[in-house]
Amino acid sequence: MNKNDLKKNRVLNNSLFLTGSLLVLAALSLLLTGCGKKEAGQAHAGAAEKAISVKIQVAQGARIAEVTRVPVTIQAAQQTNLSFELGGTVKRVPVELGDKVSKGELLIQLDEVNIRNQIKQAESALQVAKANLANIKAGSRPENIQISEAQLKQAQANLELQAKNLERMKKLYEEELISKQQYDSAVAAYNSAVAQARVAEESLSLAKQGASKETLEVAEAQVKQAAVALEIAESQLEKARLTAPFSGYVTMIKISEGEMAAPGVPVVGLADLSKVNAVGYVGQSMVNALSVGQTVSVSVRTNGEVEYINGDLSVLSSMVDPQLRTYEFKIALENASEKLKGGMVGEAFFVVRESNPANPVAPREAVIEYSGEKIVYVVEDGRARVKTVTTGVDDGKAVEITSGIKPGDLIVVSGQHYLTDGVLVEVK
Repeated sequence: MNKNDLKKNRVLNNSLFLTGSLLVLAALSLLLTGCGKKEAGQAHAGAAEKAISVKIQVAQGARIAEVTRVPVTIQAAQQTNLSFELGGTVKRVPVELGDKVSKGELLIQLDEVNIRNQIKQAESALQVAKANLANIKAGSRPENIQISEAQLKQAQANLELQAKNLERMKKLYEEELISKQQYDSAVAAYNSAVAQARVAEESLSLAKQGASKETLEVAEAQVKQAAVALEIAESQLEKARLTAPFSGYVTMIKISEGEMAAPGVPVVGLADLSKVNAVGYVGQSMVNALSVGQTVSVSVRTNGEVEYINGDLSVLSSMVDPQLRTYEFKIALENASEKLKGGMVGEAFFVVRESNPANPVAPREAVIEYSGEKIVYVVEDGRARVKTVTTGVDDGKAVEITSGIKPGDLIVVSGQHYLTDGVLVEVK
């Protein structure tokens, strides 16, 4: 074989080798491609049929309530601030702040010296009037004239004494060293002395000249007048003492022994905590949903624990507070244990509407907001199905479904956010 033939054979062999290599590579490529498609197809089929795990709940009809919470403050149902009708110096304060007192128990007492002196004067005036009447009835006897003269001297001496006392008290009052009440007492004592002297003069005159029918009637009227004056003086004694009008706790003391009490100024407070009110305010959007007499639950934290007490709505204002623009309400609560104290805060739970027990109820988390609609997933034949629903009462945990599902439907309550309509599900 010549050189040309060898060269041709070498080129031919190289061409065959290259062609064979290309064929092998093509076959491998087809094989690999086929395997990839097969594996990818199997993977796709497996993903499409993989079930999503969910939890379900059977839809059932139930009654739930929509509740509004309103802040409240505890107040004693019966409480008062007491003051004196008369002025005077405080003699005793036998109670302290926080003391529990019984009805009728003494709280504060004024000095009674001036009042007791007025009582003595009134008693004396009554005795003079009675003696005068007796003298008139007895007629003019020497001994009666002597008695009348002695009574007149006594009355004139008392009048002189009261006049000097009034002049002294007037100066003290003008210098603002005594209260008006004390000055008024001096004026009253003076006027009483004037009346006694006048009665004594008339008594002596009548004793000397004898009494007419009219004189007898005047004397009888004077006795009645003196008796009334004594009753008034004795009533002042009661007004010098502040006693508890009901059993309760002392909530305020604003005066001490030795201080001057002014008429009408509160000096001691009292509160009965056996019954309390939970007081709060609602706006106009809610006031018409409430009614007096309805039962309301109130929560108050005491001793680190929350207590729930049921009470009745006892007061509901029909007039708005001009500043707060709200309506006041009061809930009456029993407080026999007296755990609730004035000023404690809590919440009132008002039921503003209730669901129809025939409608199914779903957990709140089962209802999903989607594109402006509310949807719920239910399980039918092993697959998730979307149901568009309308809702009603929402109590914060459950929601009333007024349309879209019916009692007995299997509601998805867990895993619903991973679902689409028709997807295969597996119930846990």
